[in-house]
Amino acid sequence: MLPAQPEVEIERVRFAERHAARTADLKAANDRLRGEIDLRRKAEARARRQARTDELTGLNNRRGFLTLATRRYRLDSRAGKPSCLLFADVDGLKAVNDTEGHTAGDRLIASIGKAFRTTFGETYIVGRLGGDEFAVYGSGAGESPETLRRQLTKAVSGVGRRVGVAASLSAGIACATRDHAPPFEALLRAADGAMYAEKQAKRTRNNGAR
Repeated sequence: MLPAQPEVEIERVRFAERHAARTADLKAANDRLRGEIDLRRKAEARARRQARTDELTGLNNRRGFLTLATRRYRLDSRAGKPSCLLFADVDGLKAVNDTEGHTAGDRLIASIGKAFRTTFGETYIVGRLGGDEFAVYGSGAGESPETLRRQLTKAVSGVGRRVGVAASLSAGIACATRDHAPPFEALLRAADGAMYAEKQAKRTRNNGAR
């Protein structure tokens, strides 16, 4: 075999260099594209989180809570897991706003939201449904109304002292079992109704004590 001519060898080297340069350019372009896609996905995920997050408390807003809790409830119902939904309403928020100002009312709501987030943690789905209404959904073998009420008492304890205004909640709880799992909307209405009944009972007691 005849040895390669110098011109041919030089052309081969140049071709290899051009190929390597094109490959490097293509890789850099792909890396940039992947980076842009990753940034876009993160931005979209952040936008979705913001769309379902309550700004004042950092909890799920009504949309976020209903979406997550409904999804979890359907899975729990199919698996036959017991579950409970707590619906809570801040007592006397209007009076706080009227006497102390809306800033004090916002501080109260934000402090209660923080207490809910700290107390219920990642085990439960927690949300502020709007105004002075909060909701908590939990499932599992150890779930019960008593468990949720103990957690709620722990959450509210000390909130008033921290913000300098009275803090209490009226709450209602509705539960589902393996043998009784109504639609989530019905569970929410039942918990809301139980909360309203407790609030009315408080008003009756307070009026009777005067």
